[in-house]
Amino acid sequence: MKTQTQTGRGCAITIAAMSIVHIASLFAGTAGAEIVGPDRRITWTPGVSGGIPHRTTVCATLRPSGGDDGAAIATAVKNCPAEGVVMLSAGTFTLFSGFNVNKNVTVRGAGPGSTILNITGSGHQKVSMGGSAGMTASIAVTGGHTRGSTNITVADASAITGGDFLLIDQKNDTTETTVNHVGTGGACKWCNDLDDGSGDGTRALGQLIRVAGKSFFGNTLTLEKGLYWNYVAAAAPGVRKLESLVDGAGIEDLQVTQGTAYPVRNLITMTHCSNCWIKNVELKNGRQRHLEVTYSYQFEVRDSYFHLADSYGQDHGYCVSLWDGATDGLVENNIMAECLLAVAFNGPCAGNVIAYNYSTDVQYTNSPTFQEGDFATHGAHPYFNLFEGNLGIMAQHDNYWGSSSHNVWFRNRLFGWQPGRTDDLHAALLDAQQTYLTFVGNILGTPHIRPAYVRYETENLTADCYANRPDIYKLGYQGGTGDCSASGNDPQTKATLMRHGNYDYFNRAVLWEPAIADRNIPDSLYLSGKPGWWGNLTWPPVNPLKDPSTFGNITIPARERYLRAAVATPPAAAYTVTPSAGPNGSFSPNTARMVNDGETAQFTVTPAAGYAAAVGGACGGTLTGTTYTTSAIKADCTVAATFAALPGSPEPRSSP
Repeated sequence: MKTQTQTGRGCAITIAAMSIVHIASLFAGTAGAEIVGPDRRITWTPGVSGGIPHRTTVCATLRPSGGDDGAAIATAVKNCPAEGVVMLSAGTFTLFSGFNVNKNVTVRGAGPGSTILNITGSGHQKVSMGGSAGMTASIAVTGGHTRGSTNITVADASAITGGDFLLIDQKNDTTETTVNHVGTGGACKWCNDLDDGSGDGTRALGQLIRVAGKSFFGNTLTLEKGLYWNYVAAAAPGVRKLESLVDGAGIEDLQVTQGTAYPVRNLITMTHCSNCWIKNVELKNGRQRHLEVTYSYQFEVRDSYFHLADSYGQDHGYCVSLWDGATDGLVENNIMAECLLAVAFNGPCAGNVIAYNYSTDVQYTNSPTFQEGDFATHGAHPYFNLFEGNLGIMAQHDNYWGSSSHNVWFRNRLFGWQPGRTDDLHAALLDAQQTYLTFVGNILGTPHIRPAYVRYETENLTADCYANRPDIYKLGYQGGTGDCSASGNDPQTKATLMRHGNYDYFNRAVLWEPAIADRNIPDSLYLSGKPGWWGNLTWPPVNPLKDPSTFGNITIPARERYLRAAVATPPAAAYTVTPSAGPNGSFSPNTARMVNDGETAQFTVTPAAGYAAAVGGACGGTLTGTTYTTSAIKADCTVAATFAALPGSPEPRSSP
């Protein structure tokens, strides 16, 4: 057996660690030169490309009608020009019918405590964003399907053009590692082809890719990003084109909720959406999923608050649920409170980053003393997803609906316990068929757990592994939720697991993997530095190399908001300035615009020949030449231009 060296406070000890076979296979080709080698990571570039835009052109301002408001919002979205804003004023909007943000516009409220969308009508959801479901038949990929490739060859590219989105997948295969849609819950038949329900789960690994261009002659496609997987010819790789996809839809600064009758399954559904976002939104009283994301690319969910559900058990109480085709998304700086699963991957998802979220008060209706995991993979086959900087309870890779692999846990604080829980106490629950998982720079466990830890890891034991027997890792079991039988225990979970530079409260020390020479833990695996929204809090927040007496001070912005009882980042106050112009002249811009509190707006006033302009309205301001500058804006207001004939100018003549 190899050994791991522990760097602790005042002593150095060793414990049994990974097998020699594991070490040899794990680091072949990496030479120990990188703390997370290229075989275990990708270049993560998640979220809306270029950042979420702040749109200022208001196309409509709506107020609650006292009746069903869903149709009015849907009409406003339909009529709004590209990159416009449908503004929802403070108040409670009733959604018996619903709306879909199916174009590149933003639906924005006055803040989650002010603008409330209350769902009363039944169905799957009443608030959605994106295109309609549907993909073409699969086209065989005949070449270029290796990891990192940005050029692939298909059997027939005649119906594909630059800008199209494709789902590349293949039959479940064991060439790289186990990819299997069958777990202890049975076959995950929706773990591919979720769009139309025609799938059987046998193509449970895939990636959404964007075509940047194609060869003038032939069938070679150039991709915006490289492939994340080595697809193999024997597994029949193929691509399917998404028939409808929306780019640049956003929902901001409002609350979505429903009454205790829980009439809808999802509070918001995002599907067939590229560069779409949810920002500063409170989602309250979910049923099955607060937010469901499918077949979406470079999406972003940030600065929001997810909490409360009808119940917490199988397929209920999932706060953020990522399904088939969710690729390169960013779930960042959110609060998840009173969820069963804070973030759950439920199918083939790749390249996503789950970062700097705060999860607390995890619930499980069937057994209040049972500790459920909050950050989870729960359906085959999520891979190359990054969990960074989160504060929560447990890393859970369960085998209920099959496999996952190559997911990375970096600088998280996972307690493995919360008050009142006595069963299933683990900081990391890694079931059978969960392979090539990476844990670097985390702090795992809690110093005051009761009962006390009995071991560092539980693996291949038939008894003494469940109730009142806390550990840091539980590895390779079939059931996850209480399975204590060594029968069927999967040795590959531990054999392919990489653990390096983590502090845990069983050993009360940092464990280093001797085969990795690099002990310099970078601040982030996807950020180049401290983000601008971080404020004055310590960066990076989780540092296992510090004095453990300081670990109780670890915090992140999402936790600070929760402790202040602030549901989400409050938006900067902004008001609508609406211009109008009479005949014989023009005003530019001539559409309503958003102006931040205390700022001014400028308009160009152009009278027709022989006319002079005069500008008034509630905004106030000054006209200098042809430029009108408003006074400091403190409320919604109007600017009105009129045009009068200059002295001596000929009067307009009526037609005979």
